[in-house]
Amino acid sequence: RFDAQLYFANTSFFKDKIQEFADEKGEQLKLIIIDGESLNNLDSSAIYTLHEVVNYFKRKDIDIAFTGLKGPVRDRMTKSGFVEYVGRNFFFMSIQEAVDNYKAKAIDDFSKNKFGKYVRQSNK
Repeated sequence: RFDAQLYFANTSFFKDKIQEFADEKGEQLKLIIIDGESLNNLDSSAIYTLHEVVNYFKRKDIDIAFTGLKGPVRDRMTKSGFVEYVGRNFFFMSIQEAVDNYKAKAIDDFSKNKFGKYVRQSNK
């Protein structure tokens, strides 16, 4: 869990922490879940960094799922094209839902993600 806004000043720290956790798990790692419950803002540098992180782990056949994102954060990810790039089926309301879906091999099946339609919420 990342307990701050993600922006240009801390994107390197964010990448380093994820890499550190991945290195601890080693070859067994198949899924990284980024709990965004405390993530309250992100800027364009953060979106770019998230693209880099997703690409890096995709090349290693490691999936990344996002959980607990707040409306404004989800909206920014959607407007930037990041949600479509990653795939809506990698966004969940809770960590447990992400784990359950992954275990059931349903992470590739958007229709099984019953909360997929809530990935983008309007804050009007």
